[in-house]
Amino acid sequence: MAAGRPLRPNEPSVMASVEAALTPARRPGPFDFAWHWRWELGAAGILAATATLTVIRLGTTGLIAAAGAGLAVLSTLMCWPPARRWIMRARFAARGVPASFTR
Repeated sequence: MAAGRPLRPNEPSVMASVEAALTPARRPGPFDFAWHWRWELGAAGILAATATLTVIRLGTTGLIAAAGAGLAVLSTLMCWPPARRWIMRARFAARGVPASFTR
């Protein structure tokens, strides 16, 4: 097998499989990392901005009260079955999962 030959995805030979398994993968850089974690990084940024604005406007006590109220609302919604189904359906829809799998 020639060393410079490109790998074809449907090549049935054993050597092609071995070559594909032993080819090192490129490590992700900072831009790859940011792209793969974009939703989480965005949520963390929004949470940090909201916390900062709450502290500026209401102080530390207001931040603690707002966090407690938010956790209370979220726990109540997650304990209420219709709301829990709605939240999970919305979460799966955001990932592209068909509605038939969310029952």
